[in-house]
Amino acid sequence: MAIANKLLPARLLVRPRPYEGESLFSYVHRVGELNGLTSLNWAPSVLSKLVSFGVQSHRPQLLLAESVGIDPEVLSNMTCRPKPTELQHVVQFMNAEIPKKLFRRTRSAICVECLRERKATPAIRDLRMICACVRHRHWLIDTCPKCGCTLDWRREQLIQCVCGNDLTNRVDSQVEAPVSVLVFTKALEDWLRNDLPFAEARSRGFQRFVEDWLVADFVSLFQSAERYVRRWDGEEVEMPPSTENHRLDMVTVLTMSYVARF
Repeated sequence: MAIANKLLPARLLVRPRPYEGESLFSYVHRVGELNGLTSLNWAPSVLSKLVSFGVQSHRPQLLLAESVGIDPEVLSNMTCRPKPTELQHVVQFMNAEIPKKLFRRTRSAICVECLRERKATPAIRDLRMICACVRHRHWLIDTCPKCGCTLDWRREQLIQCVCGNDLTNRVDSQVEAPVSVLVFTKALEDWLRNDLPFAEARSRGFQRFVEDWLVADFVSLFQSAERYVRRWDGEEVEMPPSTENHRLDMVTVLTMSYVARF
Protein backbone atom coordinates (compact mmCIF):
# COMPACT_ATOMS: atom_id res chain seq x y z
CA MET A 1 0.00 0.00 0.00
CA ALA A 2 1.47 3.38 -1.07
CA ILE A 3 0.77 5.13 2.20
CA ALA A 4 2.64 2.46 4.13
CA ASN A 5 5.64 2.28 1.82
CA LYS A 6 6.14 5.97 1.11
CA LEU A 7 4.56 8.02 3.87
CA LEU A 8 4.44 5.98 7.06
CA PRO A 9 7.63 4.24 8.14
CA ALA A 10 7.33 1.58 10.83
CA ARG A 11 8.52 4.11 13.42
CA LEU A 12 8.94 7.86 13.08
CA LEU A 13 11.88 9.37 14.96
CA VAL A 14 9.76 11.92 16.83
CA ARG A 15 6.50 10.52 18.18
CA PRO A 16 4.56 13.18 20.11
CA ARG A 17 1.43 12.42 22.07
CA PRO A 18 -1.74 14.21 20.96
CA TYR A 19 -2.75 17.19 23.07
CA GLU A 20 -5.99 16.82 25.00
CA GLY A 21 -8.82 17.62 22.63
CA GLU A 22 -6.54 18.05 19.60
CA SER A 23 -7.90 17.46 16.09
CA LEU A 24 -6.54 14.71 13.85
CA PHE A 25 -5.76 17.40 11.26
CA SER A 26 -3.63 19.31 13.77
CA TYR A 27 -1.88 16.21 15.10
CA VAL A 28 -0.84 14.93 11.66
CA HIS A 29 0.61 18.36 10.87
CA ARG A 30 2.58 18.44 14.14
CA VAL A 31 3.97 14.96 13.53
CA GLY A 32 5.09 15.93 10.03
CA GLU A 33 6.70 19.18 11.14
CA LEU A 34 8.54 17.58 14.08
CA ASN A 35 9.94 14.90 11.75
CA GLY A 36 11.00 17.33 9.03
CA LEU A 37 8.51 16.03 6.48
CA THR A 38 6.73 19.24 5.48
CA SER A 39 8.71 19.66 2.26
CA LEU A 40 7.42 16.26 1.09
CA ASN A 41 3.79 17.40 1.22
CA TRP A 42 3.47 14.75 3.92
CA ALA A 43 0.55 16.04 5.99
CA PRO A 44 -1.86 16.61 3.07
CA SER A 45 -0.98 13.19 1.63
CA VAL A 46 -1.53 11.37 4.92
CA LEU A 47 -4.73 13.25 5.68
CA SER A 48 -6.17 12.45 2.25
CA LYS A 49 -5.64 8.76 3.03
CA LEU A 50 -6.88 8.97 6.60
CA VAL A 51 -10.05 10.94 6.10
CA SER A 52 -12.76 10.76 3.49
CA PHE A 53 -15.42 13.43 4.02
CA GLY A 54 -14.68 13.52 7.71
CA VAL A 55 -14.75 9.76 8.34
CA GLN A 56 -11.54 7.89 9.04
CA SER A 57 -10.35 4.95 6.97
CA HIS A 58 -9.40 2.06 9.25
CA ARG A 59 -6.23 0.68 7.62
CA PRO A 60 -4.28 3.98 7.28
CA GLN A 61 -5.31 4.81 10.85
CA LEU A 62 -3.65 1.63 12.10
CA LEU A 63 -0.48 2.40 10.15
CA LEU A 64 -0.26 5.94 11.52
CA ALA A 65 -0.85 4.69 15.06
CA GLU A 66 2.02 2.21 14.63
CA SER A 67 4.32 4.92 13.25
CA VAL A 68 3.77 7.21 16.25
CA GLY A 69 3.47 4.45 18.83
CA ILE A 70 -0.01 5.15 20.17
CA ASP A 71 -3.25 3.19 20.48
CA PRO A 72 -5.34 3.36 17.26
CA GLU A 73 -8.36 4.12 19.42
CA VAL A 74 -6.71 7.39 20.46
CA LEU A 75 -6.57 8.47 16.81
CA SER A 76 -10.14 7.33 16.26
CA ASN A 77 -11.38 9.55 19.07
CA MET A 78 -9.72 12.62 17.53
CA THR A 79 -12.29 12.92 14.77
CA CYS A 80 -15.77 11.81 13.79
CA ARG A 81 -16.20 8.13 12.97
CA PRO A 82 -18.84 5.87 11.46
CA LYS A 83 -21.62 4.78 13.76
CA PRO A 84 -22.87 1.17 13.57
CA THR A 85 -26.34 2.25 12.59
CA GLU A 86 -28.60 2.31 9.58
CA LEU A 87 -28.37 6.09 9.56
CA GLN A 88 -25.43 6.47 7.17
CA HIS A 89 -25.55 10.26 7.34
CA VAL A 90 -24.87 10.28 11.10
CA VAL A 91 -21.44 9.85 12.73
CA GLN A 92 -20.11 9.61 16.27
CA PHE A 93 -18.28 12.73 17.41
CA MET A 94 -17.00 12.93 20.97
CA ASN A 95 -20.07 12.03 23.04
CA ALA A 96 -22.73 12.76 20.44
CA GLU A 97 -24.24 11.55 17.18
CA ILE A 98 -24.11 14.33 14.59
CA PRO A 99 -25.02 14.53 10.87
CA LYS A 100 -22.00 14.45 8.55
CA LYS A 101 -23.07 17.65 6.84
CA LEU A 102 -22.46 19.63 10.03
CA PHE A 103 -18.68 19.15 9.74
CA ARG A 104 -16.15 21.27 7.91
CA ARG A 105 -15.02 18.88 5.19
CA THR A 106 -12.44 20.83 3.21
CA ARG A 107 -11.65 23.97 5.19
CA SER A 108 -10.50 24.78 8.70
CA ALA A 109 -11.62 27.58 10.98
CA ILE A 110 -9.00 28.95 13.37
CA CYS A 111 -8.48 31.32 16.26
CA VAL A 112 -5.20 33.13 15.60
CA GLU A 113 -4.55 33.55 19.32
CA CYS A 114 -5.04 29.84 20.07
CA LEU A 115 -2.85 28.85 17.13
CA ARG A 116 -0.09 31.16 18.34
CA GLU A 117 -0.24 29.79 21.89
CA ARG A 118 -0.30 26.07 21.14
CA LYS A 119 0.60 25.55 17.45
CA ALA A 120 -2.37 23.18 17.39
CA THR A 121 -6.12 23.21 16.79
CA PRO A 122 -8.89 21.50 18.79
CA ALA A 123 -11.08 18.81 17.24
CA ILE A 124 -14.22 20.55 18.35
CA ARG A 125 -13.63 23.18 15.66
CA ASP A 126 -14.19 20.58 12.97
CA LEU A 127 -17.86 21.19 13.78
CA ARG A 128 -19.62 23.94 11.81
CA MET A 129 -21.65 24.97 14.86
CA ILE A 130 -18.43 26.13 16.54
CA CYS A 131 -17.81 29.54 14.98
CA ALA A 132 -16.26 31.46 17.86
CA CYS A 133 -13.45 31.12 20.39
CA VAL A 134 -14.78 31.45 23.92
CA ARG A 135 -11.32 32.04 25.43
CA HIS A 136 -10.48 34.99 23.20
CA ARG A 137 -14.08 36.05 22.46
CA HIS A 138 -13.55 36.36 18.70
CA TRP A 139 -15.25 34.85 15.68
CA LEU A 140 -13.11 32.12 14.08
CA ILE A 141 -11.68 32.83 10.62
CA ASP A 142 -11.44 30.46 7.65
CA THR A 143 -9.53 32.64 5.18
CA CYS A 144 -5.98 33.95 5.23
CA PRO A 145 -5.86 37.53 6.60
CA LYS A 146 -3.16 38.39 4.04
CA CYS A 147 -4.23 36.85 0.71
CA GLY A 148 -7.86 35.94 1.39
CA CYS A 149 -7.45 32.30 0.34
CA THR A 150 -9.58 29.65 2.02
CA LEU A 151 -7.68 27.81 4.77
CA ASP A 152 -7.79 24.33 3.28
CA TRP A 153 -7.41 21.61 5.93
CA ARG A 154 -4.99 19.85 3.58
CA ARG A 155 -2.56 22.78 3.45
CA GLU A 156 1.09 21.85 3.75
CA GLN A 157 1.70 23.55 7.10
CA LEU A 158 -0.71 24.07 9.98
CA ILE A 159 0.46 27.57 10.88
CA GLN A 160 1.18 28.84 7.39
CA CYS A 161 -1.04 29.71 4.44
CA VAL A 162 -0.14 28.60 0.91
CA CYS A 163 0.86 32.23 0.26
CA GLY A 164 3.53 31.97 2.97
CA ASN A 165 1.71 34.10 5.53
CA ASP A 166 2.27 33.07 9.16
CA LEU A 167 -1.23 32.39 10.51
CA THR A 168 -0.09 33.09 14.07
CA ASN A 169 0.53 36.78 13.29
CA ARG A 170 -1.79 39.22 15.01
CA VAL A 171 -4.82 40.19 12.93
CA ASP A 172 -6.23 43.71 13.00
CA SER A 173 -9.51 42.59 11.44
CA GLN A 174 -10.53 40.24 14.27
CA VAL A 175 -14.14 40.76 15.28
CA GLU A 176 -15.51 40.13 18.76
CA ALA A 177 -18.37 37.64 18.85
CA PRO A 178 -21.63 38.62 20.58
CA VAL A 179 -22.09 37.37 24.14
CA SER A 180 -25.06 35.22 23.10
CA VAL A 181 -22.83 33.37 20.61
CA LEU A 182 -20.10 32.87 23.21
CA VAL A 183 -22.61 31.47 25.71
CA PHE A 184 -24.04 29.11 23.08
CA THR A 185 -20.54 27.99 22.05
CA LYS A 186 -19.46 27.30 25.60
CA ALA A 187 -22.64 25.35 26.29
CA LEU A 188 -22.16 23.14 23.24
CA GLU A 189 -18.49 22.54 24.05
CA ASP A 190 -19.39 21.61 27.61
CA TRP A 191 -21.99 19.17 26.38
CA LEU A 192 -19.63 17.52 23.93
CA ARG A 193 -16.70 16.96 26.26
CA ASN A 194 -17.31 18.78 29.53
CA ASP A 195 -14.47 21.19 28.89
CA LEU A 196 -13.24 23.90 26.54
CA PRO A 197 -10.46 23.62 23.96
CA PHE A 198 -7.21 23.20 25.90
CA ALA A 199 -8.58 22.38 29.33
CA GLU A 200 -5.93 24.13 31.39
CA ALA A 201 -7.18 27.53 30.22
CA ARG A 202 -10.88 27.07 30.86
CA SER A 203 -12.89 30.25 30.43
CA ARG A 204 -15.17 31.47 33.16
CA GLY A 205 -17.80 34.10 33.67
CA PHE A 206 -20.55 32.73 31.43
CA GLN A 207 -23.95 31.86 32.77
CA ARG A 208 -24.91 28.21 32.77
CA PHE A 209 -26.97 26.96 29.88
CA VAL A 210 -30.37 25.34 30.42
CA GLU A 211 -29.37 21.93 31.77
CA ASP A 212 -32.06 19.84 30.09
CA TRP A 213 -30.81 20.65 26.59
CA LEU A 214 -29.00 17.91 24.66
CA VAL A 215 -26.65 18.03 21.68
CA ALA A 216 -29.56 16.82 19.54
CA ASP A 217 -31.38 20.03 20.44
CA PHE A 218 -28.42 22.11 19.29
CA VAL A 219 -28.28 20.20 16.00
CA SER A 220 -32.01 20.57 15.39
CA LEU A 221 -31.97 24.28 16.18
CA PHE A 222 -28.91 24.87 14.00
CA GLN A 223 -30.52 23.15 11.02
CA SER A 224 -33.75 25.12 11.48
CA ALA A 225 -31.88 28.40 11.83
CA GLU A 226 -29.77 27.61 8.75
CA ARG A 227 -32.89 27.13 6.62
CA TYR A 228 -34.19 30.48 7.85
CA VAL A 229 -30.89 32.28 7.27
CA ARG A 230 -30.60 31.00 3.70
CA ARG A 231 -33.81 32.91 2.93
CA TRP A 232 -32.88 35.93 5.04
CA ASP A 233 -32.11 39.27 3.43
CA GLY A 234 -31.70 41.27 6.58
CA GLU A 235 -29.22 43.79 7.89
CA GLU A 236 -25.49 43.31 7.67
CA VAL A 237 -23.79 41.78 10.71
CA GLU A 238 -20.21 42.66 11.65
CA MET A 239 -18.10 39.60 10.99
CA PRO A 240 -14.52 38.92 9.88
CA PRO A 241 -13.59 38.33 6.22
CA SER A 242 -14.60 34.74 5.49
CA THR A 243 -15.89 32.28 2.91
CA GLU A 244 -19.56 32.37 2.06
CA ASN A 245 -20.06 29.04 3.87
CA HIS A 246 -18.41 30.24 7.08
CA ARG A 247 -20.39 33.47 7.02
CA LEU A 248 -23.58 31.42 6.67
CA ASP A 249 -22.53 29.34 9.68
CA MET A 250 -21.76 32.44 11.75
CA VAL A 251 -25.10 34.08 10.94
CA THR A 252 -26.88 30.79 11.68
CA VAL A 253 -25.21 30.46 15.09
CA LEU A 254 -25.97 34.11 15.84
CA THR A 255 -29.63 33.59 14.89
CA MET A 256 -30.07 30.45 16.96
CA SER A 257 -28.35 32.07 19.95
CA TYR A 258 -31.00 34.82 19.82
CA VAL A 259 -33.79 32.28 19.47
CA ALA A 260 -32.57 30.18 22.41
CA ARG A 261 -31.97 33.25 24.58
CA PHE A 262 -29.59 31.68 27.02
